[in-house]
Order: sequence, then C-alpha cells, then structure tokens
Amino acid sequence: MSDIYDIIQSPLNKTLEDKFIFVMNLPNCLKNLKSKYVKQLSETGIGTNSIAWSLTNVDIPTNSIKAESMPYAGGHHYVSSHTKTPYEPLKIEFKIDNNYANYFTIYEWMNLIYNEKEARYDAENLAGGKSGSNIYATQLAVIGTDEYNKPIIQWSFTHAFPTELQSIKLNYQNTGEITCSCSFVFS
Repeated sequence: MSDIYDIIQSPLNKTLEDKFIFVMNLPNCLKNLKSKYVKQLSETGIGTNSIAWSLTNVDIPTNSIKAESMPYAGGHHYVSSHTKTPYEPLKIEFKIDNNYANYFTIYEWMNLIYNEKEARYDAENLAGGKSGSNIYATQLAVIGTDEYNKPIIQWSFTHAFPTELQSIKLNYQNTGEITCSCSFVFS
C-alpha cells in the first residue's frame, strides 16, 4: 500500500458545493391540490409524486452524541451518555421557478398544516378529517452529484414537514434569479 502522501488526486475528483439536488415525495394531502395563487397550479394541481429542485444552498444538520464528564482521581474523564441530541432543522435555499410553483408548493403545504385564514389545523382539507402527522409528513433527500451529474451521495430525511418558509426579496433592479429558503424538521 502506498503512503497517503504519495497519492495524487485527479483534477476531476473535486467536491463542488453547487451540485446538489433536493428530492421529495409529496405527501398525499398535496397530491392534486389546486392552488389559488399560481395559475398553473390552479388548473392542474401539484399532481406529481416526487419533486426535484436544484439547490443553491443546503445546511446538512449536525450529528452529535452527548458526552458526560465523570470525575476520576482529581480529573475528569468523558464517557458517552448514549443519547443523541435532536437534529436541527434541514435548511435549504432554492431558485424559485418561473411560475412560483415550487414556492407555493411549500406555502400550500404549510397552510394545510395550519390554515392561516381560520387560524387552526386544517384536518378537513388535509385528509377528509383524519389526523396524525403521517398525513402531512413525507420523505426528503438531498443528493450530491459528481461533475457528470451522477448521484454519489444521499442524505435521507424521514417523516419530514416544513416549518419555515422565508420571505422573498423582490427587486426590480436585480437581474439575478429569485431565491428562497425553507426549513424542514424530520425524524
């Protein structure tokens, strides 16, 4: 086996930060939901089983296990508590599409979880009066791709739902694409 310092990395073997895709299965409550905000969604509904977006930024949550300090012989020795701290929310930033459909998919999802007009949980529209988080939660994934757009790594998040949709900054003088951030909690 060669020494680690003798290995030369290929110039194509570089990790690029902008090569990530966000994929989610739509929860049943969103399938075929018609949005009053977006013309395209008001006619056809969301209507797909999975949605994939290119991300401009993603914060993969920290994974940590608590350690406890045990006093021993005038000093301290750390041992594992064998407990895990809760994950922070998954935060993503994405480019808003021309029809604002990806933004309003998250907006309508959050509005079903908590109806802003009636200021309550919208169980009637979520699933015909059924309740439970499995109705509005789904599986998400962040997939890293190589320079040829082939998947090389995947982070999966189960039982996820959105908790925050950031504001959109609209500026007539800005020539760039509009971006937005949102956060998901997961189990």
